[in-house]
Amino acid sequence: MAINNRARAFRLSRASELEQFGRVLNKAGICDTSKIFEAANQIKNFDYVPKIELSDPINYDFWGYDTGDINFYFEQLPRHTHPENATNLCLSLSVRLIADYQEFKVVCDPYRYLEFNIVISGNYVNGNTGKSSELITSYHLDRHIFKDGDNTPEDCHPIYHLQFGGRKLEKKFRDFGNSLILDAPRVVHYPMDIILGVDFVLSNFFSTSWRKLRQDGEYVNLVRDYQSYIWKPYAHTKASHWKPFAQQDIFWNPAAIWPQLLTGI
Repeated sequence: MAINNRARAFRLSRASELEQFGRVLNKAGICDTSKIFEAANQIKNFDYVPKIELSDPINYDFWGYDTGDINFYFEQLPRHTHPENATNLCLSLSVRLIADYQEFKVVCDPYRYLEFNIVISGNYVNGNTGKSSELITSYHLDRHIFKDGDNTPEDCHPIYHLQFGGRKLEKKFRDFGNSLILDAPRVVHYPMDIILGVDFVLSNFFSTSWRKLRQDGEYVNLVRDYQSYIWKPYAHTKASHWKPFAQQDIFWNPAAIWPQLLTGI
């Protein structure tokens, strides 16, 4: 058995979108886009069928990518950064994603696997001792995989959740000073891919570049499309808990709740 023609066409469309996104970001000069083009190549490589576990059988309906680190460099310190004399700050975004192409644009869980990491690193020189130290902070978004036979988690475990920490803050390798690191809370969060992930990073850490890119029609159209592909099923599913509701009864501006949302979806 091999990948069918519908799956091939689907994969080529997703790869083309990533390549277009990479070219748009290249014009802006905001990050190293090589990993985005490598992700597009993974999708176009029909011999590459991602698996959640190595022992899993091949499912030719599956597609996805594993980006490695997409690096963004800070020209100046973000506001309210501590310590104030941090230097050489770099943000890396990595996304590993597996999905079934037949579940695309359907009101269902868009992914079978998602691991999404934001890591910010830099340096700090102690003014008293002159000693240089590494600085690091990390955020982790993933899709929790419930397996047959799993017990109900003791604490709240949303299927998609954002946490402070992650593997980059492993306790045995770090001196945390006066910081206290906890697994909780696992914050309910919408899923993301490369395109939505880059927009998320820019909107939170590089707002000037983000606002400029939001004047670029190609960028806007790609982000809007992926919001519709990925966030619309997520939002509609959550809202369905309280259905039915009448649209004329909604008096809250969606963009006030969710600033990354683009109109026209």
